[in-house]
Amino acid sequence: PPGGAVPAERGMARCRGASVGGAPARLGLLGSLAATVLVASLSAQRAAAQAVSFSAGEAAADGTLDVFYESSQGGVAGFQFVVASAATGAPLALAGVSGGAAEVAGFLVEASARPGQVLGISIALAALPATGQGAPQLLTTISLASPPALAAGEAACLLDAQATNEVAQTVEVEATACGDAGAEEPPSTAIEPAPPPAPSLGPSPPADVAATLSLEYDPTALTVTVSYTSPVAMQGVQFVLRDAADGEGVPLDSASGGAAASAQMDAQVGANGNVFIISLAGGELSAASTPTELTTIVLAAGSAAPTAVCVDPAEAEAISADGGVVTLGSAAPCDGSAAAPSPPLSSLSPTLSPTEPSELLAPPSPPQDASLVLTASLMGTSVDVSYSSAIPLSGIEFLLQDGTGSPLAATGASGGAADADGVEVATGDNGNVLIFSLTGTAVNSSASLVPLTSISLASAPASGVACLASAVGATVDAIEVEAGISVGACDSGSGEAPSPQPSAGSRVSLSTMLSADGTSVFIFYTSDKDLAGVEFVLRDGNQTPLRVSGGSGGATEAAGLEVHTGDSKTVVIFSSGTSTLPAAASDTLLTTLVLESAPVDGAVCLGSGQGIAASTFELVDVDVSAAACEGDSSGEAPSTPPVSIGLTLSVALSSDSSALDVSYTSDQELAGVEFVLRDGNQTPLRVSGGSGGATEAAGLEVHTGNSKTVVIFSSGTSTLPAAASDTLLTTLVLESAPVDGAVCLGSGQGIAASTFELVDVDVSAAACEGDSSGEAPST
Repeated sequence: PPGGAVPAERGMARCRGASVGGAPARLGLLGSLAATVLVASLSAQRAAAQAVSFSAGEAAADGTLDVFYESSQGGVAGFQFVVASAATGAPLALAGVSGGAAEVAGFLVEASARPGQVLGISIALAALPATGQGAPQLLTTISLASPPALAAGEAACLLDAQATNEVAQTVEVEATACGDAGAEEPPSTAIEPAPPPAPSLGPSPPADVAATLSLEYDPTALTVTVSYTSPVAMQGVQFVLRDAADGEGVPLDSASGGAAASAQMDAQVGANGNVFIISLAGGELSAASTPTELTTIVLAAGSAAPTAVCVDPAEAEAISADGGVVTLGSAAPCDGSAAAPSPPLSSLSPTLSPTEPSELLAPPSPPQDASLVLTASLMGTSVDVSYSSAIPLSGIEFLLQDGTGSPLAATGASGGAADADGVEVATGDNGNVLIFSLTGTAVNSSASLVPLTSISLASAPASGVACLASAVGATVDAIEVEAGISVGACDSGSGEAPSPQPSAGSRVSLSTMLSADGTSVFIFYTSDKDLAGVEFVLRDGNQTPLRVSGGSGGATEAAGLEVHTGDSKTVVIFSSGTSTLPAAASDTLLTTLVLESAPVDGAVCLGSGQGIAASTFELVDVDVSAAACEGDSSGEAPSTPPVSIGLTLSVALSSDSSALDVSYTSDQELAGVEFVLRDGNQTPLRVSGGSGGATEAAGLEVHTGNSKTVVIFSSGTSTLPAAASDTLLTTLVLESAPVDGAVCLGSGQGIAASTFELVDVDVSAAACEGDSSGEAPST
């Protein structure tokens, strides 16, 4: 449906004959254009573009005339028409075509050998951009053959205008009509495909015509000279060149020369052994009763040279000049080790009337379990998509939606494994994202979640949510792969994305996912406000602490914060400067933690957690219900009992009440301390900074917010030394003197340097009034 999801069961790999990266493409799936096979194989259900109109201008004095197009939604990936005289309807002799939106979009545009015919296709999946209503744009400029058949100011018209979208679906076309209705219309240049077979009979058998290919391989020069015999002229040939030893497709560099070049046909080769020889300008291979050189193929440099090459006749096909199927035999057949061929298809033609492949396809292979996992996290106006997969993939497809189930318009994508592995990413304004290869390369396997691509949105979703739906992948053999969406999945039941949870005060949540090999843990977070830091405890399914050796990536690294881990279970994410973690309405990758060893029971849970609000430095409870350790039904992580190591804090107000000396004792080294300052009425005291004492001497830093919490921490490996007697920790500068001249401590915690465990602070020497426990009342 327009703007809707592509059902997973009808995704890319169902087109078994299509070239999704490494799988051989069949000529019949070209439909009307050589380029459409790639996108058609990825998403044959994508919505058709809206109508397009073509109009021809008047001839200019220099023998050129402009052709314009208008399309409110764009999406035109191929077009053809015949340029004729508006007065007589007679086709005009053309010298060339250039410029305009077609050239800017990377189209291959040619003036055919047939009078007046212009063909334009997009091999790079770049459709013509949409135009404004009533605002036609220049499509291309036609150069008339000399002497021009039209004088300056004379009008031209367009005949037989046709167009297709990116998946070879026909687009409704309007074009400048020719004035003389009685003029003889030129014969159609479109070669009609064979009629579809009757439903009760299945696919029509190939025409009773046979041609033969023969190979002459030079392993020293890394070239293969391909020759052919055929009783009929041919307008297209396709085959797969394979290594005779293992049946793998041979990486190819180029093809040139021979009868194909003489007939001005285009020879295209791929890294997977695919060879396509077709004509966009009406060229044909002549019939040949004796072996005639077809083309010379150059193998890709840098790959191991095969000892022998072969062509499997089941993977070879040709199309006769009148559109019939030509059976291709091979004088160098493969021994059967090649991949199973796709079923033969019925037609190939440069016309813009696509074939209907559904009746010609073999039953699809069952989806392969490749453990493909996708995640999505919204970062402003971009969506970062990560993946893990047990095997390489030639294609991935999914739909981007917002919190209401509406598609998210994307303007492009970049970065991640897609860029690194040399695959293409195509995005659209209907939320569809296609990741595929034009050269046979694949997205590499990855045991852990790694960035796949970053998608730029036209605008931030109003709902504050971006999610993935209808995800599917394809192996290099074009077998469908089921995709799981572990984080950022839209609600599959309703088709709508889960709405963000309402905030109740400060709302922070954490969730986890263990990598396939059990060596890494992906931590995801949501938060309704910016955070200055996060700390949490990792445990296995038995609630045994998990040791972490480091962390990287995600929003932590992107925002310039650091991951600190100790010898035991607590992980602290904090900034030594003013960097903050951005608010996140949907699950966003916080960081990837590397475990010293995989958990024995294969489970990871969160045992406690806290955040620090960036604006106030207040402590924020963390909801870990999505990854809470077993036995906790409260939705909050069970707290880890703080270790008592004899940490105390005390305070002394300066005589002018503008500064405060904070002292401490501790029986072991500390990685950090945090506490809350209040006056005698327990009103929070604002602090503008801190300096001196053991904090400055040890190279730690004092972080203060707009409210009551003070955090002392190190961005490196520095620690506060143990102190047997009261030792100045730091001197804090107050924004204003306390009204009642009193200062007390309302809460506090320390972090043991050796284990990163949370440590209780005894503030009885400076406890706020009313607390008789010897411990500060918790905030």
